[in-house]
Amino acid sequence: MNNKLILGITIAATIAIIFFAGCTQQQPENGKEIKIGALVPLTGNYSVLGNRIKNGMELAKQDLLVENPNKQIELVFEDACQPKDAVTAIQKMIEVDKINLIGGSFCLVGLVPIIPITEEKKMIVFNTAANPDSVLNHPYVFSTNKSIKSDAAGMANFALQKLNAKTAVTVFYNTPLGQDFNKHLTETFIAGNGTVLSTQMVELNAVDFRTELTKIKEQKPDVIFIIQLSNSLGLFLKQAKELGIEAKIMSHSEAEDPNVLATAAEAAEGFIISSSEPKIKTKEILDFKEKYSKAFGAEPDILAATAYDSLKLQVIAFEKCNGSSDCMAEEFHKTKNYAGASGNITINANGSSDKPTNFKIVKNGKFVPYEGN
Repeated sequence: MNNKLILGITIAATIAIIFFAGCTQQQPENGKEIKIGALVPLTGNYSVLGNRIKNGMELAKQDLLVENPNKQIELVFEDACQPKDAVTAIQKMIEVDKINLIGGSFCLVGLVPIIPITEEKKMIVFNTAANPDSVLNHPYVFSTNKSIKSDAAGMANFALQKLNAKTAVTVFYNTPLGQDFNKHLTETFIAGNGTVLSTQMVELNAVDFRTELTKIKEQKPDVIFIIQLSNSLGLFLKQAKELGIEAKIMSHSEAEDPNVLATAAEAAEGFIISSSEPKIKTKEILDFKEKYSKAFGAEPDILAATAYDSLKLQVIAFEKCNGSSDCMAEEFHKTKNYAGASGNITINANGSSDKPTNFKIVKNGKFVPYEGN
């Protein structure tokens, strides 16, 4: 009697386990959680840009989970920009957080020093900013953004052809991004029969540009290429206005920051920047803008869209390759005309992506498309 009772209980328990197991969420097909880390400035002068990148990645995660709730995706963000902080952060993410990939990173001054660490571990890294030469042609480093060489060529040619500039000066901050913009801007401008009167390097967080601007005023260039960010860039525009400098002032796409406009105020009027935003707004671009605005109460920029695309491409490749870095690298190099939130993406042999170089100008305190782009 006891044996029959035990047998009945065992059968009932087994049936219950099977039933409830069928009601629970299944694990992802490959059974792996994907942990993706990112080095982004979440506080300080560049926090607007860093948080846009973070928002783009978070939105991509949400959309991936809507497509397949069984996915397991964890994002690990480190508020790191400077080299020392970035190296400490990457070691922590690898050793403690056990991340699989790096995605959406922004500060190149911190990204370049960690590449030897990630390359040794064959870890895929995605860069969100425009790519300097030092980030290109690594086997495991990719980007959904363009190369600095490409962007700088577009800026220099715009100045020569649209602004009819014959003379120029460059002012650039001392980082891989600043140095490469200076190099490729001057090369292209000179190749187009323009004259570069001077190149001046400043610190990343400089606040007083009067020495440089006084020299520039004496040189009377047609155009000033300034490679700076956030409040520092706003102060440059403000101080140039105060000194009565009349040259056109141009910068790169990461200058599209409300801190620049707030700091420069009316001195920002007429300021021109390059932009990777496509002229034709595809369904993917419009859908992303709508989702982002609803989620965060603000318009996204190209960095947010680029970070969104990076995460989606990484997760797709990770699952297809079961986490194999070599397989993922092959998949990224196969990416041709991917319809993304930042436009159509084709990843080049050097790891960067093809993107258009359009332009915006500040009018009535806002960045708007430059007429006649």
